[in-house]
Parts: sequence; C-alpha cells; structure tokens
Amino acid sequence: MAGSLSHGNLIAVGVGFAAGAAGIWYLGKWFNQTMPKEAYEKAVNLRAQELNRMVEVGAYQFPGLAAPGSIEEAHAQAEEQWKYEAETARRGYFNRHSLFFLPMQYWAFVAAFAAVATIISGLARG
Repeated sequence: MAGSLSHGNLIAVGVGFAAGAAGIWYLGKWFNQTMPKEAYEKAVNLRAQELNRMVEVGAYQFPGLAAPGSIEEAHAQAEEQWKYEAETARRGYFNRHSLFFLPMQYWAFVAAFAAVATIISGLARG
C-alpha cells in the first residue's frame, strides 16, 4: 500500500518509515514510562503511609519474623518491606506494552533500520 501511495518512490516510503519510527518511539515512551509513573508513585506512597500507620498504632509485624521490640525496629522493618514491595511493583507498572517481550518504544529501532534500508535502496535505484 505504501508503494502505491508513493507511486513507487522508495525514498518517500523510507521517509514514511522514519516518521513511523519517531511515532512508535514517543508513543511507546508515553505508554511505558510517562503514563504509569504517576500511578506507580501514588501506589508506592499509599503503601508507605499504610505501613507507617501500622507502625504507629503498634500493629506492624514483618511477615515471618517476631514482633519488633521497639518502634525504631518496627520503622526499620517497615522501611525494608516498603523498599522490597516498591521494587517488585515497579515491574508491574512499567514496560507493560510490548511485542514479543520487547517494549514498544524499542520497535522504533526496527522501523528506523527499515527506513534507512529503504532510503538507501531508493537512492541506489536512482
């Protein structure tokens, strides 16, 4: 279809591939990095507040360990639990839009390679 729209001009097809590569890159970055950042930060901050409330009321206990002996120990354990949960949750928020396990924005390199190859082919055909 691209060939019929460009009337067989491979350079025009290559430019179209290049424009598509730019669009894929920015859209992929938006879907996989920009958009989930706010939701991730909100979830992590809410979890930190929840753990702090549990420590303050004396209801915190690190899973699998005995109850902390002091509030400082409880805060330290809650901080470690929060760090672990935040890092684990990060994988669920970022780079979720992919094709064949490759995040969307990196497919722009494939399209850019196709653009360069098509433009070179068009120049060679002259």
